Amino acid sequence: MKLVFIHGRAQEGRSSAELRKQWLDGLMKGLSRAGVQLDPLPPIEVPFYGDALERLTSESLRRAALVVTRGAPPTEAVDPVFAAMVYQMAIRDGIDPRQIYDEEGLTVVERGPERWEWVQALARRLESRHPWLARLVVGKVTRDVKAYIDFPHIQDVVHDIVAPAIGDGPCVIVSHSLGTVVAYWALASRLPNADVRLLLTAGSPLGLGTIKDRLPHPLAIPAGVRGWLNVTDEKDIVALYARLDSSTFLDGIENLTDIDNGDEPHAIERYLADVRVGRAINQALTE
Repeated sequence: MKLVFIHGRAQEGRSSAELRKQWLDGLMKGLSRAGVQLDPLPPIEVPFYGDALERLTSESLRRAALVVTRGAPPTEAVDPVFAAMVYQMAIRDGIDPRQIYDEEGLTVVERGPERWEWVQALARRLESRHPWLARLVVGKVTRDVKAYIDFPHIQDVVHDIVAPAIGDGPCVIVSHSLGTVVAYWALASRLPNADVRLLLTAGSPLGLGTIKDRLPHPLAIPAGVRGWLNVTDEKDIVALYARLDSSTFLDGIENLTDIDNGDEPHAIERYLADVRVGRAINQALTE
């Protein structure tokens, strides 16, 4: 039995070894809190696609002349993925978009959902309310996600890295953020013979319509996935929808939505340090 960590966005410049240590440090805390330990540690795979994703994203967006950052000129067309994600983040955070119009000084023309001014106003409000989100940079969050879901050649390169790490032997997959989308897509499109004892998704944006529309259809729990646990901190607005269930994604997924990651709601090491997450991973690895 092996453990597979599938990372999310903005990991360029790092390495499999660095991510392995970060994730394992968090998991060790969760296991300790659950009163269990992995001795010896199982084989751990960390398929690192961060550098390839950043390079291909920059090349593809440059070729397409597509601007998806917060500083995009008002004359540019709003990227629908960016707009949808920022809007849903705002709703998740209890922001009424109508209430910020006057405060932001937007004209009637600038208030439409197809306008950059409107989307940028929501992004600024999110950043002002959440210092941790400012560090992530809202526009950069969606830049990676958009490139991956929009460009098949990028999906192919990422899946070429991730799929062999999963393979067809028994494994537990822990995925985070964009990595939850990658894990689902790779399993659904590349790995019909996978043997996944547990698929754990943390801080997942899989419930967003603009992502669901681009996934392999019909949506279904991938063959070989015996159990699926989705975990969310309610403050993690990057997750967009706290639950993955029949109303947001698929029936048959277990959800923990009362995770408390403190002042870093989206941090994977905080998710892994939760006692229930540690217990679930240990149980799946030792069955």
